[in-house]
This record gives sequence, structure tokens and C-alpha cells, in this order.
Amino acid sequence: MANDTQTPEQDLLADSLLAKRRDLHRARRVVADDRWNRFRKAAARRVGVSEKGPSEQRFDLMLARAKWPGRAALIARSGLWDFRLNRAVGRDGGGVRGLVSYVRAGPDGSANPKALFDQAWYLEKNDDLAGTRWAPLAHYLVAGDKEGRDPHPLFDLKDYRGRHAVKIAATGLSALQHFIHKGAIEGFDPHPLFDVRYYVGQAEEVADSGENPLTHYLREGWRKGYEPHPLFSGRWYLATNPDVVDTDAAPLLHYAVSGAAEGRSPHPLFDAGWYMDRYRDAAPLGSTALSHFLAYGAEERRDPSIHFDTAFYLEQLAEAPEGVHPVIHYLTEGAFEGVSPAADFNELSYLVEHPDAAEQPISSLEHWVLSRTPKPEPTPAGTRTSGDAGLFEQLRSAGRARDPGAYGHQAYRDLTAAKLRIREREIGGVKVKPLDLIKVEERDIEKAAGGLAFEAVAKPNVSIVIPAFNNLTFTLECLAALKAAGDLQDAEIIVIDDASTDATSAVLGKIAGLTLITNPQNLNFIRTCNRAAQAARGEFLIFLNNDVQVRAGWLPALLAPFAQEKDVGATAPKMLFPDGRLQEAGARIAVDGTAEMIGLFEDPSLPRWNVRREVDYASGACLAVRREVFAELGGFDVAFAPAYCEDADLCFRLRERGLRIIYEPTSEIVHHLSITANSINAGYKQRLATKNQQAFVERWSERLDALNTVRTIAFHLPQFHTVAENDRWWGPGFTEWTNVSRALPNYRGHYQPHVPADLGFYDLSNPEAMKRQAELAARYGIGGFCHYFYWFTGGRRILEKPLEPLLDSAKGDFPFCLCWANENWTRTWDGQERDVLLAQTYEPGDAEASIAEMEPYLLQPNYIRINGKPLVVIYRPGLLPDAKAWADAWRKHCREAGVGEIYLAFVESFEKAGGKVDPQSLGFDASVEFPPAGAGALIHPPGPLYNARFEGRVNDYRQMVRHYLAAATPGHKRFRGVMPSWDNTARRQDGGWVYQHATPGAFQAWTQAMFEDTRRQNFGEERIVFINAWNEWGEGAHLEPDQRFGHAWLEAVKNAADADLVDKS
Repeated sequence: MANDTQTPEQDLLADSLLAKRRDLHRARRVVADDRWNRFRKAAARRVGVSEKGPSEQRFDLMLARAKWPGRAALIARSGLWDFRLNRAVGRDGGGVRGLVSYVRAGPDGSANPKALFDQAWYLEKNDDLAGTRWAPLAHYLVAGDKEGRDPHPLFDLKDYRGRHAVKIAATGLSALQHFIHKGAIEGFDPHPLFDVRYYVGQAEEVADSGENPLTHYLREGWRKGYEPHPLFSGRWYLATNPDVVDTDAAPLLHYAVSGAAEGRSPHPLFDAGWYMDRYRDAAPLGSTALSHFLAYGAEERRDPSIHFDTAFYLEQLAEAPEGVHPVIHYLTEGAFEGVSPAADFNELSYLVEHPDAAEQPISSLEHWVLSRTPKPEPTPAGTRTSGDAGLFEQLRSAGRARDPGAYGHQAYRDLTAAKLRIREREIGGVKVKPLDLIKVEERDIEKAAGGLAFEAVAKPNVSIVIPAFNNLTFTLECLAALKAAGDLQDAEIIVIDDASTDATSAVLGKIAGLTLITNPQNLNFIRTCNRAAQAARGEFLIFLNNDVQVRAGWLPALLAPFAQEKDVGATAPKMLFPDGRLQEAGARIAVDGTAEMIGLFEDPSLPRWNVRREVDYASGACLAVRREVFAELGGFDVAFAPAYCEDADLCFRLRERGLRIIYEPTSEIVHHLSITANSINAGYKQRLATKNQQAFVERWSERLDALNTVRTIAFHLPQFHTVAENDRWWGPGFTEWTNVSRALPNYRGHYQPHVPADLGFYDLSNPEAMKRQAELAARYGIGGFCHYFYWFTGGRRILEKPLEPLLDSAKGDFPFCLCWANENWTRTWDGQERDVLLAQTYEPGDAEASIAEMEPYLLQPNYIRINGKPLVVIYRPGLLPDAKAWADAWRKHCREAGVGEIYLAFVESFEKAGGKVDPQSLGFDASVEFPPAGAGALIHPPGPLYNARFEGRVNDYRQMVRHYLAAATPGHKRFRGVMPSWDNTARRQDGGWVYQHATPGAFQAWTQAMFEDTRRQNFGEERIVFINAWNEWGEGAHLEPDQRFGHAWLEAVKNAADADLVDKS
């Protein structure tokens, strides 16, 4: 077999061409640096406004209030009026007016000033100027700048001020004045797409004259081919958008005003349409593709187009470029040092094939895109192989021993950071209205107290206990809110004054119907609450902080769970901040005792925060408990006195009694948060909180470990043994391994075939094989297998042999549950209606017959249970003729057969993908998220095709993970799901779906995030995450070790589970 390689002469040619390119680039850089230095000197000689003190600023305001002569003087004093301009530099172009004529014209869109100011655009954006006499430039100087109004599409005031706020403030100038007179000299950019220094490096006349670079670009620079930014090519933009040529507008100006929003691409290496299609999370933020890429692309390793692989580029550099975007680094430095932009494009190979590219001031990748020639082979000089030899090398590479460097640590860091950014954006995007609260001023204390009175209740059902220490106005607001909310006919109100030094006791003692208890000395929170509880008479106690204002309906809603559910120990309301944001939807507590206010700062109207559910504990800011039980427990434990952790400890003691802590979202209160605690020394509070947290952990460490454990259940495929049906359909000896072993890579960089490592090509008809699987899974903390169960009408079973040993399980054996794979068995492996080999027909009586077949498994001691109920999963409930009727039949059969109540869940696959269906509407208890169903992230193959018949789809695994990280959590019960990778090429060589860039690091970040979400949303034995899958080798989704990654997928799960133990400081 021939092996075509580059010759040594070609290697020397590549080195020579790269050296030539490097030298030319350095020479151009020397020229650019010289121009920049000369520009700074020339600009410094131009007369300008250096700064304005307070008196000059006041004088400007006086001029602005005057009629047109004063405003003309204001503009003249600003230094913005450029008498040399003979044409407007705004969007619409046109002529310009003299200063007096301009000012007297007022808000006229056709009256253009001789300044870096877009008159028509400013008026369009600020329609409040219509009908006034303001000259828009004068308005900007005295009002618009302070109000954040941009003076020109290419002057981004928010960005400029955000970068240089301190320096601007020190001068007393507006942001535009600062840029004109000082900023440009310092290299401060007016817009993210206008690089002052980059532009000056091209413009000899600007270096000589010191003219403002942006003004020069808009006036004539763009016509001379000067480019404003490495990632904006005016020549490319005009060539690809001929309609823009007719507007006679500077290309960057057109792009900023309308081109970006229209999805036009600004540069050969940035494909706006591709970017927005691939990164769907960019669209809702309201940003354009390029602005989003410049803001987030570097941190999140996002690619600007199919041709540039950001992660690949950075991996070649010894150190990531400091403060420089990777793509910009490539365009300005990397390409000229021979750094390749992607695995399928090699700089040296391209130079050998196109020697003229060495003399061009652009990268090889730009040169190729502009040439519109076929993409060259990527193999670097000296190692190129082609034809059969090339394919052999790829196959040999795929089959080599595992790659310890393939874990994907960078992907883990990127996606972990992405999760934080997603949360920051979600919180930043919350739109809520501040709540209408009662406000009592110090001067109105007597009046407010005089307006309060409560009815005396002889036999109260509930005692509302309000501990107070000073902050009398807050206490009065709390009481006024209680009265306004109503529902107090069966309630007594107890305020216990903890020896306040203000007028709390004197004022509250005058309020009729209020029970006031006064401590002779300060007892602090715990003892104060316990003392009040002893005086209470109601069946229920509600502890309520005095910085709380309750909302209508809060009281009956808070008590409702005690009557409507069994074993309720305490209830907690939904807590809101005064500004309307969510403060807490229940609370959770980590293994180290740190508390988390669930849903902090989020939108309280989201479905996930409006479902009653069990939580770790209820905050003492508002906590309802039966008085008798509270007394039996001895109240809040004084071991935690004076405060901190006493509420969590009470809830844990309630749980030891078999009682539950319930979050009730229909009960709403507003909490100012720590008003009393804020008066205490911060250092003392920190020491006290740390001491009590340590004591809490020492007392409850075992319970905390159990409470924070998230069970992982991996789907398990039994099709790794021969059966008569497969022999008949596919040929003798067929198993899933038959498909797996014959898979081939479809393109360069495609990881196929997946070859098993430790467990080998096992045969599941041998019970030892599954035993070895279970031992390996248990070693890495996997909580159990969910075995696919194949049952068809008439009692037909298939692939049942691996499950038979489970009927002889012992209590300590590896946990398992069953998932009825209730779809057609087809030749195309997709459960659809074509090429059916075994059909699911759902005849009368099938519901009872199917569950009866599963019944012996449900009775096994190691069968997975949730709160004592065996977990039964169904793959496609949408195929059932009546899912609710089937669920009812299954439940009825199990009750009558002695199994008891069962826990029913369905997989969010096919028609149920996305988690939009509430399980209760179908008679189920929960749904199971099942990636990648419903989450495509299409990209082009990252390398040249090997298989000319390939018509499949390639997706970006990392982007798919971002999709799941950003997806809204529904309000119903749901078990989150993850998958290590996915690629069904083994089953569909020419038409498979592939998730490229899947690494254990990315998988770990995803799994860790799902564990965190599960701890917030679910409780106890419902804290479960499903994994797709343990051994779906035909779909490339397997935790089992393979030759490339070894145990890395399993290590990722264990690392994610242990992340809660890591010191996050």
C-alpha cells in the first residue's frame, strides 16, 4: 500500500514561507507602531478641551437654559464642533449647517451638525425631543450623556463609560468629549467594533494630522479601504452586500445601524447566521451575533464559524492570550506564527499550496475563504497521508490505547462558568414590580399604633409569635400588614419585647387585643421565642419576624398542609423581597451545614416555585408548627443560643419523628431580611454562625450525608446476547456488539468505533457479566440500573434472559428497577411504524398482563423504591391508548397483588420530550428527562468527510449541554437526566446523529449542575438523576469504560457527586 507523504523539500519550503510571512508581518507592525506614536504627538498638539470643573459645568447648564444663543455657545465651548467637516458623518449622510443655523433648527433630522454626532438617529432613538426647541447636540451635552443616550451609532456610551468611568468623571466632560479630546490619544475605543490603535496603524494621514480616527473613518477612511477592527472587514462586507454600496455609508456604520440586526456577516471568519443557529442562547439576550461573540465567546470557547475552532486554537498555545480574544489573536498574531485555526485547516500546508498567501497581510484562513476554492487537506507537512493510507491511519488512531488527556478539563471549566453566567443572566433579566408595602415613619409611630386594634380570641386556633428587639417602625408595619391581610378570627397575636431600648413596650401596650410580653432582660432570639411559646394558647404556633409583612391569604394557606396531608411537622411560606423578587422558596442545607435560600433573587412567578413540596427546613423568619409538638421537643434548642441554626435543628428533630417540612407557595410574605441582626457586630455574627454551624453538623452529620445524596440510575440495555429473533432478523450470532464493532468514522475527528475496555465484549446471558457491571457501577457510586423490559401483547417477551437472575436477588445486591420499552421493535432501531418486526398493539387486558409480568421483580428486596413504593418507568406513554387508564390499572393490580402502592414515572422521549407534560395529568408521579431528546445543536462536521454517503447530522455536545443548563425547570415532579455522549453511527453508518466534542469534563459539569438542581427541587428519595446510559454502545452512550476514555465517564459521575464536599471559597 502506497503512503504518500510530503518531501523534505516541501518541509523546507513551508518553513521558508512561514519565515517570510512572519518577517513581513513584523515589518508591518513596526510601521503601525510608528504611526501610532506619531498620531499621539500630533493629536496632543490639536487644540481641545482638557477638563471642566464644577463652576464651568454650572455655567454650561446656564447656557443650556438660555435660548438659542446660549445653546450655540454651549456647543462651541464643548470642542465637539469641527469646522473642517463638510459632510455629515451620521447614518443618512447629507450636508451640514453652520453653528447658528443648526441650533436654531432645533430637533430637525435633516439639520446635521459639524460634529461626530448622528442627528437623525439621535432623534429617532429619543422621540421625547419632538416638539421641543432643543438642538439635539446641546441636549446630549447637558442631559443625554448623563441619561445614557448614545450620540452616534458608533459611539457606545455604555461600553465607553463602563471601561473609563473614573477617568471621565475626573475631567467633568461628557463621554463623547472625553473620547474626542483625551480618549482617542490613550487608545480608548468608542465602540466594541472600532479599534482606535488598529485603525491608526493603517492610516498614514491620521498619524500625521492627529485627526480623530473615528471621524476620519466616517469621513473618508472607509473609502480608502482602512478597516476599523480585526473582526470587521469593510471590503468583505461591501462585496457580500452590494445593496450597501448604493447607500454610500461607511460599512461599519451600516452594520451597526441595521446590518447586524439583519444577520449580515461582518467578516469572512464570522458567520452570523451560523452562530445564532448554533448558539440559541444568544438570541434571547437581545444582542447581535458579533456583540455576543465578543462579549462571551472567549470565556465560553464559542466558535465564530464552522471554519474556526476556538478550543482547538487555544490548545496549541502555550498560554492563552492575555486579554485578547482568541479569534482576534489568530487574525493579528497567531496566523503569522503558523498556529492553525482548526483541526481541518493547517497553516503550513496551505502556505505550501498557496505561496502567494505568505505575502498577504491576512491569515491563510481568510485567504482561503476569499479565494472560494475547495477546502484544502489539513494534514501538516511531513505527515500527510492520503487514499487508503489516510483511512488506515485514522482507524489506527481511533483504536489506540485510551487517551489520558481527553478528559476535557477545559470543557468542565467552561461549562461550569457557563452555568454561573446563565444564572446571572436569568437573575439580571427578572422583571418584577416593587411590592406595595406599608410604611411607618418615626414621626408617625403614635398615629400608626393608634390605628391598630385586634379582636380578643377566647380559644385561638393559631398563635402568631412576633419576637421584637427595637426597630419599632418595622414591628408596627408587621402588625398593620397582619390586620390588613385579615383571617385573624381564630388567631392571637403575641409580641414579645426582648428588652428593647426604644419605645416598643410603651407603644405596643396601647394596642387593643394584642398580647404583649416584655422580657425583663435581653434573652436573645431562641429563649425569647421559647418563652412566648409557653404563653401561647393556639393549636398552632407561627413564629414571625418583626421585619415581615404578610400578604392576603397567607395564614389559611400556611396552615392548609396540616389538614390536607399526612405527617406534616412544619410549614414555610414563599418569601419575597420588597422589590418583588423571590427571597426563598424553602431552604436546603448542604453537608457542611451551609444553608441555601432556594430560588434567591429569581422570578417568584416561575412554575417551579409555585408547587407545594417537601424541603430540608423552614426558616425561622416564618415557621408554622403544632404547639404541642414544639413543646414536646423542648422548643428551639438553647444549645444554639443566642441564634443561628436553631430553625434547621428544629426541622431535623421533627423529621426524626417521621414528620415532614412543607413549603407552601400560596402563602406569601415579604421579608426585609436581617433587620435586627444588622444591628449586631458583623464579626460577632460571623463567629456565632460558624460556631453553631459546626455544632449543627456534628449533631446531624449522618442525616446531612443522607439528605444530600443524589441517587443515580443508569438505563441498562440487555441486547448483548444472542436470541432466536435477532438470529432470524439479522443473521446468526447477532448482538449489539455486531453493530458496534463495524462502525467507521464518517469524517476526520469522528470518534468511531467505540471499543470496550475493562468489561470487554461481554455476553449478558452469563450472569457473571452483569455481576461485574454491578460491581463496577457500585465502585463509582452509581445508585442502580433501570433495565429495559420488553413485553408484547400475548405475553411475548424478548431479551429477558439477563433479567432472570434478578428474581433471585438478595437485599444487599445492586439496586435495579424496570422500564417497559413499550414501542415497536423495528429494523430501523427507532420504534416507529415502518419496518416493524415486533408490534405493540395494546389489546384489552394488556395493562393487567404487563404489570403482572413485572410483579415478581417489584417484590425483590433490592428493587428501587421511592418512599417505600417500587419505581416503575414506562418509555413512551404517548403510545398508550389511554395512559391514565393504564396507570390506574397498574396501581390497582399492585395493590391487590400485595405489592402495595407503586411510583410511576415516564420517560420524556419522542412526543413527551422537553418536560412540558405534567405527569399527574396522565396519572403518573414523575417524568424522567431523557437527553438528547428534543435538544439538537447542529454544526457542520469539524473535518473533511471520509464517507461520501454520509447524510447524518452532527451536533455540538457542549452547546447541547448549555441548552439543558438554561432550560426552564417545570413545576411538576421531574427527575433530571444526563448522558455521557451520543452517536448512533453503529446502527446507521450513513445517517447517524452524532454529538461531537463530548468529553468526560463536559459531562461532569452537566451532571454536577443537575445534582445541584435536584437538591433544590426534589427531596429525600426523590433526589434522583437518570443517566442515558450504562451500556448503549450502539448509540455511543455508555458509562462503561472504552479504549479512549477508560473509566473517565464513571469518574465524572463520582466527581460530580463529591463536588458538594469541595471548599468553594
